Amino acid sequence: LISPVLRASVDSPPVLRPSVPSAPDCIPQYFSLTDLTTTTMPSKTLKRCFLALALRAFLFDGFSPAAADASADAEEARWLVQSASWGTMSYSEGDGVKSTVLSFAESGGRIFFYLMGVSAPVEGALTISEASLDPRGCAGGDVDPEDPRCAKLTASGTVSPCADEESCRAAEEVLFARHPQMEGWPEDGFIAFEMDVADVWMIAAYGGGSVIGPVDYYAADPVHHPAYGASNAAAGAATATRGGTAYESSAAAARKLVAASLWTVVSTTSVRLGRGHPWGNVRSMTDGASLVDSKGTPCFYLPTPDPTFVDVAADGRIALSFSEASLPDGSEGKGSACGGTDPEDPTCAKISLGGRARELGEDELAAVEAAFAVTHPAASWLSDGGAHTGGKYYTIEVETVEFFRSYGGADSITVEEYLGWAPDDVASQLFSGLPAMAEGARCGLFDGNISPASFLLGLWCFALGYRRLSAWLAPGKEYEAVASSAKQVVITGMV
Repeated sequence: LISPVLRASVDSPPVLRPSVPSAPDCIPQYFSLTDLTTTTMPSKTLKRCFLALALRAFLFDGFSPAAADASADAEEARWLVQSASWGTMSYSEGDGVKSTVLSFAESGGRIFFYLMGVSAPVEGALTISEASLDPRGCAGGDVDPEDPRCAKLTASGTVSPCADEESCRAAEEVLFARHPQMEGWPEDGFIAFEMDVADVWMIAAYGGGSVIGPVDYYAADPVHHPAYGASNAAAGAATATRGGTAYESSAAAARKLVAASLWTVVSTTSVRLGRGHPWGNVRSMTDGASLVDSKGTPCFYLPTPDPTFVDVAADGRIALSFSEASLPDGSEGKGSACGGTDPEDPTCAKISLGGRARELGEDELAAVEAAFAVTHPAASWLSDGGAHTGGKYYTIEVETVEFFRSYGGADSITVEEYLGWAPDDVASQLFSGLPAMAEGARCGLFDGNISPASFLLGLWCFALGYRRLSAWLAPGKEYEAVASSAKQVVITGMV
């Protein structure tokens, strides 16, 4: 009943506004009872107008379940925007779409950014996932990021710089309160921006997505309406670990970040919004069952009714974004977003892969479904042929790589370097600074002492090293072959 209508002029960028059901000519688009009672018109026309008023009030003004659902959707959207601190911005560049991870802050539904290198308004789409609120995943890891009950939304509109000193100061106060690290960033390089929200698409429960107009979005109060029930599988969601480290090659660090990730934002050119508008959508992904199996070309599933499915069918150019902020830190099993570093800070690694979506062939499906079974046990449909609505599995043919992990701009990495990187063989990994071996050395595991106390200490060190080794080599599962090799090495050392 609510659909976006694109209005554009020659001198201004397109603006999205909601349309409303039409009424008889006697009733203005936004009417009141006073207007009708004070208007002079024939009795038959007046009767038709009152009838239209009654029907319209019943259907559209809050006396139906649909209206109640729309209100709850707007409240959920406001809650998610208020609760989240980072998301993926999709934007158009040249003849394609690109994406980048940005931090943001909210006040009264208004969305603010702190950006460098941009001075003009930009048409963009900010995609947010409830899974970003806790690095363990949605609902503490019990609900898969792609599960409709794990709320996700995309807010589209124009992102513009603050207009004057007063508005800039007000925006910075909101940003610095949410992101204290920003206050220490260079003042001469960053500018506060605000998104003029014109369209919100959200899904937070079974039954499909909903479109929320700007009037409803800004007017709603932030209220969470969780739709969690039992998880889709007996096992909890797989737990990823942080990606590559600062001393690794760019290709190694980038590939480890992608392999460790459990979800991505697929950026496309929107069919629904039209006129080349960028858009983004959260999808669960897998890049093999472990780092050893990874190829750097993540796979994802698109149900037939999904807007991204429609977009990809019309234009296969996409971008996939990944952030270290989505990965648990691994400390005491609690996790923290990027070790406490602001998600927009360059040292919180982030990567965007640009290219074209490619439907997987029949000969590729078995391996991909098996990988989904390991990395997404709470989303059984991903490993069992997909959703009941029908759909297709895709991967990306990588054409560009943009990888940030430190100050000074993007790392220099070619597509060939990114795709060509491969994990070393098991033996070399075991003897090249592996956390498990380093832990064993600190424990004195290989000091030649064979006393019972040292033996027990060695067993404890092995258990600790085994846990770290499994997480390091096989995010999301215990990689049996590697673990077996590690066990042999440790026992040999003790003997």
